[in-house]
Amino acid sequence: MKILALDAATEVCSVAVWDGENVFERRSDIPKSHAQQLLPLVDEVLSAAATDLASIDAIAVTHGPGSFTGIRIGIGIAQGLSYGAKIPAIGVNTLEVMAQGYVNRHPSYNGYLVPALDARMAEVYWGVYRVENGILFEYKAAQVCAPENVTEYCEANLPSCYTALGHGWKVIATPAASVQVDPEWMPRASAIVQVAERQTIAQIETSAIAEPPLEPLYLRNEISWKKRQRIRPPNSL
Repeated sequence: MKILALDAATEVCSVAVWDGENVFERRSDIPKSHAQQLLPLVDEVLSAAATDLASIDAIAVTHGPGSFTGIRIGIGIAQGLSYGAKIPAIGVNTLEVMAQGYVNRHPSYNGYLVPALDARMAEVYWGVYRVENGILFEYKAAQVCAPENVTEYCEANLPSCYTALGHGWKVIATPAASVQVDPEWMPRASAIVQVAERQTIAQIETSAIAEPPLEPLYLRNEISWKKRQRIRPPNSL
């Protein structure tokens, strides 16, 4: 099975190809350039993997949480490639990808991972994952809330030696000294593969195009809609 993976949900974008044995990855940290960088990166990884889009079995993309603009860019490109090549498109959770990337980098790690992204508006996106013998389990689903609520939850429900990942921890109160904090940790396309396989292996084998179409995981859906309604002029579409 060959998977093309795309991530544009944060400031850094990356693309990877899994050919069944090896992962080929390229990334770019040029600010505000995801729309220009993703397709050239796709060409680069396909060339590095000595394959082409027609040989890919599925496309997987981070569909949130994260930057609204980046998510839309990633989904738009993934969906376009999907329909053009008639292969399935799969949306995966950005926070789970961050956690999976940490497991890939630290295969002997056992414990709890708390990835968090700065959601602006004095909030963070975050979730909790438990790692046992190299296997990742969702412990608390992705959500958005005030930074202090994350600290309160972790202090009340997790052991004091969990690992905190992502730039959301730059706005969350500093945890206990026993907590490992890596605020620079970012999602990587190379970690999308395992997440995609876990959640959609049956769909990959039975469906030509993902149904329903890819949708952004906007944890602020209701809030964003209310804000849009407040600023929309009367009688506008």
